[in-house]
Amino acid sequence: MFIAVLFILILFPEEAQMGAIDGLKAAFETVTVAILPFAVVSSALIYSGFAKKMGDFCAPLFKRLKLHPYGATALITGLLGGYPTGCKIACEMYGEGLIDKEECEKILSYTNNGGLIFALNVCGNAMFQDKRAGVIIFIASTVSALLAGLIFARGDYSVKTGENKKLPLMAALGKSIASGGSVVLNIVASFIVFYAVASALRLDNVPFLEGIFEMTKGVAYAGKIKNIPLAAFFFSLGSLGVFAQSAAICSEYDISLKKYVQGKLLQATGAFLVAYLIVNRPFFGKEIVLFSFLAVVGVIFSIKAIKKLYAKA
Repeated sequence: MFIAVLFILILFPEEAQMGAIDGLKAAFETVTVAILPFAVVSSALIYSGFAKKMGDFCAPLFKRLKLHPYGATALITGLLGGYPTGCKIACEMYGEGLIDKEECEKILSYTNNGGLIFALNVCGNAMFQDKRAGVIIFIASTVSALLAGLIFARGDYSVKTGENKKLPLMAALGKSIASGGSVVLNIVASFIVFYAVASALRLDNVPFLEGIFEMTKGVAYAGKIKNIPLAAFFFSLGSLGVFAQSAAICSEYDISLKKYVQGKLLQATGAFLVAYLIVNRPFFGKEIVLFSFLAVVGVIFSIKAIKKLYAKA
């Protein structure tokens, strides 16, 4: 794969260069401006111990749903910080011994999501010029993430007694700046590489495929045609760029991404359906409730059937 990418960049150097420039502009003009301040703040919440308190507050609900209580911490910080914060937090909890490997892989199925500020500022204001669109995209993504958790991460969990070390305020702020800067640097590098390859392959002629390759391209395309459900699909799926960032983090802890991929596919489909229902039926009728119920049941049985076929293969 890497050899193929190398040849693409060599064969189409001008297109790749223009794509890299566009990626750098997109990263600094939209994504970095929206993400960096909030990435620092959300990291400060983690290192100061406040994020764990939020997780503890949500733990009773998660226990009733048979989800790991620490999943609340990863989910909340992921929704605040955006990609790949949820993945980073889940892996760090495993590294600190708060959860085991299997629990970490399950938590990853629903906690690595696009952030609130990215949804409102980039998707809503920049791409759609409509704050309402950003709110709908975020709601659809959050609902579909919880659905993925209920399908892929349910179980009986025992919470370990270990806790994250709580840092003083200034120490937490200093560490969060370094952490947030590292995350943004990875995002910028990812934008440059994936924009360059997408440009070299001329994926702008195939907007949907371009969106799979790079999330912001997909959301931008959805913004041009004013299609909020499609934007929710790309936002919840992430992209190959986001997957590469998450894979790099997970590789440090030897964590499998199988559950992550399953969760992302379900999240993208669910987010599209939820956003479609919100946009087209703001007041749900009985037929919409029935359709939603049947859709969820159908997805669950389809996944179980695929698992059985996979096990027999």
